[in-house]
Amino acid sequence: SSRVLWTLAVTQLKFCCFANSKKMSSGSESSDEEYYQAPAPKVAPAGPGFKLGALPQAAGSSVLRKEDESLLGNDVVIVFSLPDGTTREEVFKMGQNVELLKLTLEKNMGIEYHRLELYLEGQLMADPLSLNDIPLVKPAEKNTVVVKVK
Repeated sequence: SSRVLWTLAVTQLKFCCFANSKKMSSGSESSDEEYYQAPAPKVAPAGPGFKLGALPQAAGSSVLRKEDESLLGNDVVIVFSLPDGTTREEVFKMGQNVELLKLTLEKNMGIEYHRLELYLEGQLMADPLSLNDIPLVKPAEKNTVVVKVK
């Protein structure tokens, strides 16, 4: 019974795969070595592009954004101690990474990302780490991060 079903499924699969293909062989039609070529894919006609921005917002999109934010964890206040002696306070999420802190500084201060080094209590904060990964970061307190420019 299962063998019959298996044979039937394989036969249908072969039929579906080869029904619309061109049969090509190197010699006669009765050759044991037959090769099949799938039909060329159909190309969509040229026309106006699909623009994501033109779509209306989905009804649940605000719920999804809130869910995404909750996955990033609690807020944490970072006080950047800048090389000129000033400070700048920003709020991040514990799930965000050090790269985002550097990008924020680059955007707001114009210092190139690759020149920035961030230190928390004397320890270098590595780019790929999230704030969760750095045990010295305390979400309930203001965390002073020293900014050095190379």
